[in-house]
Amino acid sequence: MKNDIKKQHFSHHLQQLLQDHGLTKKQFCQELKVKPSTLKAWLAEEKCPRADRVKDVAAYFQITPEELLGETGEPAVKAVAEVYQPEKDLVALLRLLMELPPEQLRSVAAFAEFIHTRPADKA
Repeated sequence: MKNDIKKQHFSHHLQQLLQDHGLTKKQFCQELKVKPSTLKAWLAEEKCPRADRVKDVAAYFQITPEELLGETGEPAVKAVAEVYQPEKDLVALLRLLMELPPEQLRSVAAFAEFIHTRPADKA
């Protein structure tokens, strides 16, 4: 039963990641050197990848293997939510940032640095 849940979580998260990153199945297979039949089995919840392949997929999407398998439930967001419970806007912002592809996240960081370093507006 536990393996079925892992298959479900992995399949769901992988489908979501492919969609969020605008990747086709063919692109994913080429970039990670995964056979199309293997990807099809993963997405159909027929197979769960070996631990080394889970690490490869997680690293590719810049998440932890635990997040990919649904074993942690967004640990970074949970940790922030526990500390900053009243600041719901901050938690919502972190959720949005965690969904951005790396190139967009770099743009957000550059803009934040720009805002932080510019002279204060004079009233």
